[in-house]
Amino acid sequence: MGVLRFGLFGFTVQIQPGFWLFALLLVGLWKQNMAESLMFLGIVLVSILTHELGHALAARRAGLTPVIVIHAFGGITRWIPIGPLTRGRGIAIAMAGPAAGMLLAAAAAVALKLLSHATAHPGTPTLRVALTTLGQVNGFWSVLNLLPIMPFDGGQILAQLLGPKRRVLTARLSLLLGCVAAGVLFRLGLQVAGLVFGLLTIIQFAVAMRAMTKTAAVDEARLDLLLRQARQALEQGDTELAEKTAEAIIELSTVTTQRHEAAEIFAWAALGQGQYRKVQHVFEILTAAPLDPLLQAAILEADGDAERAIACLRQARIGGDNRPQLAASLVRLLLAADRYGEAALTTIQILDDVTAEEARQVMSTCREGGRPIPAAELGMALFSHTRDADDLAWALVNFSASGNRDAVTQSIAVAVEQQLTAQQLLASPAFATLSEDIELRQLVLNMHISP
Repeated sequence: MGVLRFGLFGFTVQIQPGFWLFALLLVGLWKQNMAESLMFLGIVLVSILTHELGHALAARRAGLTPVIVIHAFGGITRWIPIGPLTRGRGIAIAMAGPAAGMLLAAAAAVALKLLSHATAHPGTPTLRVALTTLGQVNGFWSVLNLLPIMPFDGGQILAQLLGPKRRVLTARLSLLLGCVAAGVLFRLGLQVAGLVFGLLTIIQFAVAMRAMTKTAAVDEARLDLLLRQARQALEQGDTELAEKTAEAIIELSTVTTQRHEAAEIFAWAALGQGQYRKVQHVFEILTAAPLDPLLQAAILEADGDAERAIACLRQARIGGDNRPQLAASLVRLLLAADRYGEAALTTIQILDDVTAEEARQVMSTCREGGRPIPAAELGMALFSHTRDADDLAWALVNFSASGNRDAVTQSIAVAVEQQLTAQQLLASPAFATLSEDIELRQLVLNMHISP
């Protein structure tokens, strides 16, 4: 059985095979009747989905792009990174899941009360049992989930409140309260819930302490060498080697900066292979520090959110990031979105860093997209760099196509100033595209070059 994927309210939802196995275990412990077992399985799935949708909605409100994953022990909401979250936003996202569960529990209680008062249609016993169970499961789990125990939402809130410098204190408090909660659940006869709480609390404590105290199996200098090799492999197009090397660094290193750079290389390699879903494996590391806007935009684009990718690159340029590759990526996205004016303007701003052929391709795309003015303005800017008569000819033809005769006159004046002849301009492929613009040809033929 593979991973089940579908969309829900604009979110990608993945249900892993382990969920079905654990849910069937719960069903077997709860009821023997097949209909009631299936009903309980549906309640479990709806409850987890509702809880994670709460997180996802809050994350989307914070400007993130969340993905919901349902696994053997419940669910988790991940998102495409845009840098570290503020403490307030982190707490809000953590609280949104239990809040959604409580709302569902309240809705089930209201529906049950309405049914009990509707003497004509009081509802079937199965429906009443379903609503009762739905309310109890969500109410109980939402309250339990707010306990300050890792990795539950209450534990995430505790970690946010105490901050990253008190991770040891967070882990110890979580272990203590988790063991107490597990004992209480066992005393109440809720063995499965107690077992889950106890196991997850102990596992999470062990993972947290190991992350804080482990010694790297390879020294930092050797990991730096591996990092350079991974970067070199990526630059040479060997994405598979880059991915495997970066993955090894992430596993071995305890240095935050090394792990983050390795995660970025891993993400670029995965995107280069068209494997966007692999990027999700390093989301947690990527979100621990500000993310390169170029990579962030690439992840957003791979996720199908071109608008936010454009906004990300545009904001980076406004913030002073003048890398040519960032601007080139922005131009490509703008052309794909039919935003020819901004694409041409951005290309003009980076003419020193792109080839003339690349700029001419942008000019051609603008013209073919029905935007001759941006194409003409780019042609004029390009001519100032190349002094190539073809570039000025294209500017003339595009200005003429836009109906801007003043711009045509000014462009001819530039041609005269640069000592270009009518024959040079008319011999350009640009004029071969004209069929009926006799006036433009005549203007070019009549231009006079002063001695």
